[in-house]
Amino acid sequence: MASTPPLGVYTHYSTVGGKAIKPRTLSLPKLGQLPMPVMVVAMVNMVFVVEVERRIYERVVNRMTAREHWNHKRQKQET
Repeated sequence: MASTPPLGVYTHYSTVGGKAIKPRTLSLPKLGQLPMPVMVVAMVNMVFVVEVERRIYERVVNRMTAREHWNHKRQKQET
């Protein structure tokens, strides 16, 4: 897993192939205090997408957001 800035580290449970694996820490600066547990639903191009109480939060590590990445990927597939 990619290294993340050491700001606002929270414990969460991530899944791989639908199977729960050991709790990991995820850096989530600027998202404020989050209730537990935090579920990571995707990691796209250095972007962690987490779901908290059915709301989706995106932690952008690089300049491209997950939505932009997915749109870009979709456009590539269409052409």
